[in-house]
Amino acid sequence: MRELDTVIVQMQSGACPEENLAQAKTLLSAAQIRGAALAVLPENVLCHGTFSEIQAAARPLGEWLEFLHPATKCFKGSIVWGGIPVREKNRLFNVSLVTSPAGKILARYEKNKLFHYRKKDSATICEADIYTPGKRPASFSCQGWDIGLSICFDLRFPQLFARYKKAHAIVVTAAFTRETGKAHWLALLRARAIENQCYIFASNQHTRPRNGIPATFGHSAIIAPWGEMLHQHPSGAGAFRMKLNESEISRVRSLICMD
Repeated sequence: MRELDTVIVQMQSGACPEENLAQAKTLLSAAQIRGAALAVLPENVLCHGTFSEIQAAARPLGEWLEFLHPATKCFKGSIVWGGIPVREKNRLFNVSLVTSPAGKILARYEKNKLFHYRKKDSATICEADIYTPGKRPASFSCQGWDIGLSICFDLRFPQLFARYKKAHAIVVTAAFTRETGKAHWLALLRARAIENQCYIFASNQHTRPRNGIPATFGHSAIIAPWGEMLHQHPSGAGAFRMKLNESEISRVRSLICMD
């Protein structure tokens, strides 16, 4: 059975794309993760800011690819860049982009379910104020593994994950808030793994509150097909690496038939 050597990266992104890319490149260049086949970075990886800051940072897809190229070269595997603000004509999409070491696009996923949240102070966060929702699933292949893509608020909608029924793993890139994360993050990750009998690769931001932006929860994790949490990174920027075995997916699916 095939193994997948996977790195989960947790970041503390701010509003400046250049500073965030430097942070990502440092984490991707770390000696302990060299040689991995796949790295997953969180939502808002290149701009975790106010809506006005995100709109100012947004670029066409081609410009982002050129911007990312120095980082794609330093990591010799595929990279999932979670939640990049991509501008197309008069619309803005929250895009999870998968790149090859050569800087080619392996997959593009536009966030389907946009975050709408009323904070305790009655202020609201409504991503539909700036983003257009995506409509389609997207997946890619890495060393023979079929891997589905999702972004943050998508995690609360099991019907979206059911579209990846045959996937070996599903990526969740997120900027899950501290308030909702404490209550729901790990429970939802485990539920999606159990329902779909696959690995969940979850990369989250861990940031402090700023300019009305809520703090994010961290606790990036890998969840096994049976629902066990294999590893998590509770706080701060950092990365961890695991080799996952395809045989565990087959074992779980042979125990409980969900066809």
